[in-house]
Amino acid sequence: MNVDPEWNLETAFVELSYRHPPGSLIHGRTRNLMLQVWGELVGRSRALAELEALIRNCGSRTALCRKFRISRPSLGELEEYFEGLPLESNPGHWSSGTRLGPWTLLRRLGRGGGSEVWRSSSERFGEVALKIPDVGTAKRKRFAAEIQILRQLAGVKGIMPVIATSIDADQEAQATPWLAMPIAIHIADEVARRNNPTFVIRGIASMAATLATFHARGVSHRDIKPANIYWLKRSWVLADFGIASFPGKAAMTKNGRKLGPAYFIAPEMLNSPETSEGAPADVYSLAKTLWVLLSGQSFPPPGEQRVAVEALRVSSYVKIANVDRLDVLMDECTRHAPIERPLASVMADCLAAVI
Repeated sequence: MNVDPEWNLETAFVELSYRHPPGSLIHGRTRNLMLQVWGELVGRSRALAELEALIRNCGSRTALCRKFRISRPSLGELEEYFEGLPLESNPGHWSSGTRLGPWTLLRRLGRGGGSEVWRSSSERFGEVALKIPDVGTAKRKRFAAEIQILRQLAGVKGIMPVIATSIDADQEAQATPWLAMPIAIHIADEVARRNNPTFVIRGIASMAATLATFHARGVSHRDIKPANIYWLKRSWVLADFGIASFPGKAAMTKNGRKLGPAYFIAPEMLNSPETSEGAPADVYSLAKTLWVLLSGQSFPPPGEQRVAVEALRVSSYVKIANVDRLDVLMDECTRHAPIERPLASVMADCLAAVI
């Protein structure tokens, strides 16, 4: 059985115990050796950090041993093996096992947009996705603004919920702020697993309805792309409001600098983001996201997606009822002139009509 480094330690225990049920000398020993292989794959720091977190989550070493049917001496051998692994090089600022406020960092889930996201654990909240901004005053200000808008939008359906922030924890004096969110599945992974166009259309319709809700409050996201959409508790949710625009936010974008996700960015955000409306740009980017998730392509084509061009139609990739309506909607949502694009609420209604 292959050992997957994407597993956390608890999953490794469960998966390997299923294949090599403990209780006999041979199977139990094999399971424990495979756990050592998992440690080799993930590295010393992460293996030790996850073992510490798992012991804490179980309540004690004894409870862990009882839950996963491993003897105390064997658990000690596993920990000793992890400790004997070579120290890995760490070119980044953070590493597995680092403590940040109440959190122990377990493994990095990704980075981008001036921040890193780490799978982390605490005694109170369990495991979360912890967002940490890079060093730098401008990045910290943008991060503080993101927390501010997420607080304002708390409870809005379709937005990644916040579990806790460094401000909630009364750690404003701490050098490094953080934002804790639930661990969710990237929507592209869930779409690939389901392989169902109706799932995509319904999901994008829900995202359009979410946009309509916060557009009505003067808020725009300005960074919509598949990488910022997740599947959480049977719902599509939008995350990463780091460059969102909202009433009262201080200007943080330099004149002449493009703003938005490459390939998904609206044309007006290339040249004059500081004076352009964010809501039409969100509609443009969401339409490009719809095209990518339905077509199976990695990136959308640039510019307008006119119905007259066969290669730009959704119907060239997906054969479902009413797909011609999607072609018309893509045409309208990707118009070069923002004023010609439909509102997010209209986009949501059109997608609902398709299904």
